[in-house]
Amino acid sequence: MVSSSETGSYIKTSELVAKIRDEFNVKIDVRTVTAWVSRQTDPLPTAFHAKRGQSRLFDWEQARPWIEREISRPLGAGIEGLDWHGARTISARAKAQKDLIELGVIERRYVDARAVERTAEDRARQAVNLLRTIPSRVAPTLVGKDELEIDRLLDAEIRRVCAAIEQAAREAIAGEADDEDLSE
Repeated sequence: MVSSSETGSYIKTSELVAKIRDEFNVKIDVRTVTAWVSRQTDPLPTAFHAKRGQSRLFDWEQARPWIEREISRPLGAGIEGLDWHGARTISARAKAQKDLIELGVIERRYVDARAVERTAEDRARQAVNLLRTIPSRVAPTLVGKDELEIDRLLDAEIRRVCAAIEQAAREAIAGEADDEDLSE
């Protein structure tokens, strides 16, 4: 145990928190000071390191410049005025939100928008190509036919192309449903 003669002008953690609140007018608690002391790089200087059941002691004159530097350090957009734990809470919430989105992707509740756009573009390109090739496919069969026969052949070819486009769309939808069934 440290006697009062050994401690001199040293203060306990709770007293340090009160001094920081009074002098710097910031939100802070004992957990923040504990986190500062426990840092791997540039920890808050202590005059006496705690051992089982004993409090840490701080020399205010030694700790004050470190605290000024730490408090003046910007925390980032939207979290000014928060203590370390408040900023950590925001960070944990953002990470949890990101994890939920990643889980949704894994469970196939969310899909990559670029992949959907590419698939839609591919299907549209296939449909356009089918429609553009109608004249070259039908022209040889239309030679020497009367007007009603030409109309009937064109109508049949257009219906065939539309059915092929519709079938490709149904297969794409069914393929996605099958993928979802497999992932469940």
